[in-house]
Amino acid sequence: MKYFLELVAEDLYQRFGHDLSHTLVLFPNKRASLFLNDYLGRLAKAPLWAPRYLSISDLFTSLSDKTVADPIESVCRLYKRYVDCTGNNERLDYFYGWGERLLADFDDVDKNMADPAKLFRDLRDYEALSDNGFLDEEQLEQLHKLSADFSDEKLTDIQKRFDKLWGSMPALYNGLRNDLAAEGKAYEGQLYREVAEGLTDGSLQWPAQYKHVAIVGFNVIDRVEHTLFSFLKKQGVALFYWDYDTYYAQPQGGRNNPAGLFMQQNMQDFPNALPEACFDNFSKQRGERTIEVARSATELAQAQSVNTWLSSPEYFNPKQARRTAIVMCNEALLQPILHALPEDVGDVNVTKGFPLGQTPAFACVTRFFKNLEQEHDEAVSTHKKPQPWAEGEACLPVLSRLLDELKKNYRDTIALTSPDDLLNQLYTESYFQAYTLTNRFTHFVASGLLDVQLPTLFKLLRAVMRNTSIPFHGEPAVGLQVMGVLETRCLDFDNVLLLSVGEGVLPQRSNDASFIPFLLRKMYGLTTPDRQVSVYAYYFYRLLQRAHHVRICYNESTEGMQRGEMSRFVRALLVERDPKLDVHHVVLEAAHQPTQPLQPQPAYADETYYKKLEKGGLSPSALKSYFKCQLQFYYHYVLGLRTPQVNDGIINANDFGTVVHKVAEDIYVKELKGKESKLTPQLIATYVAGMKEHHLDELIIKAFDEVNHDPKRKDLPPIPYSRIAHHAVRQYVQKLLEFEGNCLRNAKAPATEFSQVEGEGKKEMYLSVPCGDRTVNFKLYGYIDRLDKCVIRDHPGVPCQRIIDYKTGRRGDRDKIKDLDALFNDGNNFPENALQVLIYSLMFVDYGKPVVPMLYYIPSMPNKDFTPYICINKEPITDFRTIAPEFRELLIARLSELLDPNRPFVPTKVTSHCDYCDYRLLCGKTEEPYKP
Repeated sequence: MKYFLELVAEDLYQRFGHDLSHTLVLFPNKRASLFLNDYLGRLAKAPLWAPRYLSISDLFTSLSDKTVADPIESVCRLYKRYVDCTGNNERLDYFYGWGERLLADFDDVDKNMADPAKLFRDLRDYEALSDNGFLDEEQLEQLHKLSADFSDEKLTDIQKRFDKLWGSMPALYNGLRNDLAAEGKAYEGQLYREVAEGLTDGSLQWPAQYKHVAIVGFNVIDRVEHTLFSFLKKQGVALFYWDYDTYYAQPQGGRNNPAGLFMQQNMQDFPNALPEACFDNFSKQRGERTIEVARSATELAQAQSVNTWLSSPEYFNPKQARRTAIVMCNEALLQPILHALPEDVGDVNVTKGFPLGQTPAFACVTRFFKNLEQEHDEAVSTHKKPQPWAEGEACLPVLSRLLDELKKNYRDTIALTSPDDLLNQLYTESYFQAYTLTNRFTHFVASGLLDVQLPTLFKLLRAVMRNTSIPFHGEPAVGLQVMGVLETRCLDFDNVLLLSVGEGVLPQRSNDASFIPFLLRKMYGLTTPDRQVSVYAYYFYRLLQRAHHVRICYNESTEGMQRGEMSRFVRALLVERDPKLDVHHVVLEAAHQPTQPLQPQPAYADETYYKKLEKGGLSPSALKSYFKCQLQFYYHYVLGLRTPQVNDGIINANDFGTVVHKVAEDIYVKELKGKESKLTPQLIATYVAGMKEHHLDELIIKAFDEVNHDPKRKDLPPIPYSRIAHHAVRQYVQKLLEFEGNCLRNAKAPATEFSQVEGEGKKEMYLSVPCGDRTVNFKLYGYIDRLDKCVIRDHPGVPCQRIIDYKTGRRGDRDKIKDLDALFNDGNNFPENALQVLIYSLMFVDYGKPVVPMLYYIPSMPNKDFTPYICINKEPITDFRTIAPEFRELLIARLSELLDPNRPFVPTKVTSHCDYCDYRLLCGKTEEPYKP
């Protein structure tokens, strides 16, 4: 059986002989050209004029007088247009994700040559459209409903915002294209469309030197590619080489397999230059053909199985190494695979690049900015007021310092690099790549395109670096092939090891986030999720159709988003397979090598930290960490190690609580304060009854926006807004209002009336803490969720100072406090929430009135036995002043311990504290990482 590219080489050689100088060969990617050249050389057995090889993207670019604009530049230009068109003033870092999505939408519109004037018409106009043949009755009904929703005068705030953005789409689309064109640039889809339209209308001429064009190995083609192919077919210069199998893509229909969805249409529009007899291979019995489906308990077990599989002469022969491929559906397996390769495997060609985000160069950039943050914080503490970050061109000196740092590390690494040391060579290249990217950002800042503050600039720079790979160098046509799924296009192998063929990995989960509704995408021929499924189905079946030995591995464990089941493609293969295909099932187990577990070691802080600590103080949150586990405190607050926060589209618990707090503050402080001198349960109930639901929705949307613009979150990713998160926030706020409005009327209610003092605000106090032979005036500070003056049933007629901390979790066993000592040890049920609000209470004991600390566990409020009081030995604290002296003494004792530089930070003895700790692997107490 011959490989696909062998068949193409034979056909080209028979047609054109030794002179292929006027032939252009188009591939989906560049990799296949080396293999085709090799096959042509073997056929000719003498020198020949090779054809010109281009990828489809290279061809479009070569036919245009424009250059493809940098995506970062395009998003920055789009941001300026967005501000002009909408009048909104979101920060660029907040807009950047939207800008990338808008750019992707515009790119899709152009690559599929949709009419933007019709697509971006007023949503209300879609009511008048008739079916264009792509939508069924149900979809048409949904389309009319979409139009009707925006015809309603009572639009929600979200609908208004989307309607405003949609109305700006034509201006954004045309404005971006014009801005780029004025400088001889275009984003990719724009350039492709202009070339396709130019060839069609005759304003662009096809290069005369390309008398023959071989179009090889394509599957799904965009409208611009279809237009180009149609032009070449009409010119009589095109030869089409489609790679398929009649098992899944018979020209006259055949089985209903998504892998053949596009191939059938391709062959109908552009007939194949090769005979159909070449493409009946999938079900043929040949030699010792084997197909195995292997399940494993972990991803690591799959990577480790590479060693055993390659050690079998049946699957791998070093003399014919390039006939064997290891294909990663999960490309994160690259490094463990490289470590698992047998020592005698010989040459290895790695197609996938090494992630720049895993190199010392990326760490250098991150460390550089952390040092800047420390300098900024020290400037703030020195001047006792906020210090502005560098912005716009003022960032250039800082970028220049970073470039110098990268240049120095590059030279140092070169001095240590051996020609045989692959890792050091990669690290050297990583500094070069990081320098190049930083230089690009410097150019954007200098040109005025990237006019942002320094933290935003570094956030964008790091995001781009994380998505950058360092290519491995080598001869692609030699040695064992290690590649991703996309790199297998046009290539065939005798032996294939497919790793991580699990549902959600192959096919990948669809990222169908778009500002263009699904029905409109389908109506105008834009990309939809079903297209992605068909594309990956084709890759899967095409890899198997000529292979002799195939092992398909998947992870059966369910962890996080991993569903723990084989891909739908594997399941379909098992169910629908031809009886001639004998499929075996095997189980993989990770090789276990006994290791000596690490023992957590105490750690000491340096003198600089203690000086900073005495000067700046600590928050109750930091103290909670110290009392819970001193080593955790050391990693987080002394070393400053942080878990990166990533905006994955799902709101986390802390951010959810922040939004709930903000909405509650707006209602109590801004909505209710000032209406009456006292707030009674009846007044709150009346407010709730008179507040329309859409008003609460507006407050929630406003809270998301204001929280994301809070200067305290300048270095954090935006809190993602979604309908689910919105609904959950509304439920929590309603529970809170119902508790204080309706539930407070019962006899067990803690308060009969209260007057709001303030919402979340920063408070601080100083304690005299003995430290060796001296005393330190130590500062404690924090942000209190809510302060109010109230009258509680335990002190009738006496105004109290109430300290309230909102909690979006449920009350648990850890709030059952035996005595005050339990607040300051790290026991199993360490009462961290109670400790925090009691420290806040200590700040108010000298105000001359009873201080009442309370914890508002909002999900537990509907329970009949819920009480917000903090209880010690089952007795509620109705006046913190009665226990304040003892509490203060215990707190000072622990602070004295914390401030002693001769005492180490020791790990906790309570193993349950390690379950959700970010540093559990670092300290060595456990070998299993925390899986949130």
